[in-house]
Amino acid sequence: MGSPNRHLSSEKVSAAITRLENLPSSVRVAQKALEATLDPLCTNERVQHILMADPGASAGTLKLANSAYFGVPSQIRTLALAVAIVGRRRLSLLLRHLIACKLMETLSFQGQAAEKARTVALAAAIACRDISEQSRLQDLDEMSVVGLLHNIGEMALLSELPDECEQIDRLAEGTERGLAEIAVLGVDSFQVSRWLLEAWHFPRIYIDSAGYWNHPQHAAVSLGSRAHVGTVRIAAGLARAWAGGGDEETAILSAADSAFARAHLPPAALSGIFDRMGTGVEQLRQSFSV
Repeated sequence: MGSPNRHLSSEKVSAAITRLENLPSSVRVAQKALEATLDPLCTNERVQHILMADPGASAGTLKLANSAYFGVPSQIRTLALAVAIVGRRRLSLLLRHLIACKLMETLSFQGQAAEKARTVALAAAIACRDISEQSRLQDLDEMSVVGLLHNIGEMALLSELPDECEQIDRLAEGTERGLAEIAVLGVDSFQVSRWLLEAWHFPRIYIDSAGYWNHPQHAAVSLGSRAHVGTVRIAAGLARAWAGGGDEETAILSAADSAFARAHLPPAALSGIFDRMGTGVEQLRQSFSV
């Protein structure tokens, strides 16, 4: 491909990123509420007031508070009760999850490749949560959100540049997908993930995990993110194998080859995670409507 086409593709990528940086109102409100939860001087009433500014943000918060992932034993019927009962730390994670779900809703998922990418995201969220529970190294709820967003760059490209992604698919048959993305677009989906998550003000562990899970030893990965990136590498491999109808044994052997997996998880644990993925993905679809 010649330089003019590459330059044009880069401009199209830039335009696509710019469009996605302009967040819908419910996401902006959720982000503002998230910032408030991180301020120790901010009251619960203030957080509630922020969320009530947008019906989508307030309804989404209530739905998540009552979901299988964030719920309490009794039904929470009001936003004020949700803010009070869930607690600041879990509320901040709930809001990140809400933001992730709303971001995915803004993407146009058309075609088999796009739907598969979304299924991979859901499966990775389940796997990240299970791996974290067994390794006891990270917060389960946070890692679920990290997994959900681990391939946000790929989903964004499929949503915004479907024609170019078809070209990438054809080219990727004979080379690594990341190289095919660079050849067509001048950038790969990992870089797009980093750009978007930085623009959306997600913490460093999200940026590193989405941007470097394929190369967890990359020099740009912060020390505090390495365990998270290692978790996502395993989860992404299992999720892709499961979503593609792959063989469980092959998927487990591949995941077990990771240095992180060898240190923290036996193959039997990985097999259990793989087996639970179908049920977990369906529950996640129902709980979060993504």
